[in-house]
Amino acid sequence: MSLSSPKNNTARIYNNKSKSKPKKNTAKKDSKISSYELCKILYQKNYANPNPLLLSQIKEENLNIILSNLTPTDLLIISEIFKKYFYFKQIEISPYNSLRQDFSSNKKYKTNKENIKENKEKQEKLRDKINKIFLAISKHLSLSNNLLSLSIINFELYSKYCLLLSKGITANKSLQALKISHCLIQLNSYESLIKSLFNHPCLSYLDLTNNNLTDKYGNIISTLITKHAQRRDQIVWSYGLRNEKPPLNAK
Repeated sequence: MSLSSPKNNTARIYNNKSKSKPKKNTAKKDSKISSYELCKILYQKNYANPNPLLLSQIKEENLNIILSNLTPTDLLIISEIFKKYFYFKQIEISPYNSLRQDFSSNKKYKTNKENIKENKEKQEKLRDKINKIFLAISKHLSLSNNLLSLSIINFELYSKYCLLLSKGITANKSLQALKISHCLIQLNSYESLIKSLFNHPCLSYLDLTNNNLTDKYGNIISTLITKHAQRRDQIVWSYGLRNEKPPLNAK
């Protein structure tokens, strides 16, 4: 779902030019090392050997987290990375690797229902990891000025997870694309999540595919589109007061 033309911008990087003594664990200090190196340093600090599976998921600008591959120590490391490293442009989070099946036929739909039951059982085993990762991503969203894309796939999004996401998204000013796919979302939780997007200044793409949404979710989606259309019109109007055209990447 495209809300407006995607913004063509580059990530803004914290650049503290203050001559005062740098504080411990500031973004400036951490910007001297890569996310990969920071991960290894944090492992050494915790007297543990780096998990190759976690290291393979960390790139300089992208992070792909599969929770079932991670140990409790890995979760501590990820939480610290989210607090210290603010230069990821793209983050994807999923609880495990799984096939995403189509809903186009009754046979496949029945299989998908069986998968949902199996997925619930798997997620129960990952419950503590899921709690920690949503708390960490909520804080990261509120701190980062560089994150452009967030994907959340194959989760059963309880109300507490949606509230954490809503809190982070409300404080975020950079996110352009949000994908929540193959998730189970209750209507009341869904509304709180969508409302956090009403006044987001940069969001241009929203993907809510394969979430078993019905027509009762239509009103809140319609309101979201209306809010962003009004914001776009307000920008056009404000530029028109100066007899100017808004730039193509204006939101």
